[in-house]
Amino acid sequence: TALTPGVNADNLRVALTKARPDTLATALTKADRDLLFAALAEANPDLLATALSEAEVELLATALTRGVVKELLITALTKSRSDTLATALTQALPELLFVALSQATPELLGTALTTANTDILAVALTEATKENLAVALTDATPENLRIALTFASEDGYRSPNRG
Repeated sequence: TALTPGVNADNLRVALTKARPDTLATALTKADRDLLFAALAEANPDLLATALSEAEVELLATALTRGVVKELLITALTKSRSDTLATALTQALPELLFVALSQATPELLGTALTTANTDILAVALTEATKENLAVALTDATPENLRIALTFASEDGYRSPNRG
């Protein structure tokens, strides 16, 4: 099978077999060409399947929009857990998802998507101000970001040192 050089055959197969028709149509009609190519070339196939099968169309379009940093999109499609990626692509406000994918440092975005409690991540991506989300994803230490996104409970903060 002849493929465009650089496109991962497994990712193309995922796009054609795991995507919902509406998410595939969004990717093929609204995506920035370079971001779509990067996703098809570099994404983890399982995470690409999560994105194309679970995402809200508007949020998928946001993630593939001009202005999103390619390295950050690839970080999301290679370093996430499937549940954190699904949370970001189903619950985020579009403007906050755009902030995360255009202003974060790759290390801190990776930290957030590999360690976050999904309930806390959903709050961050729906209730934060754009400015504060940008600060958290650019200025935090990885350890402090991990603590902020992991060690909360319904009763409030619980110390990472108290099981």
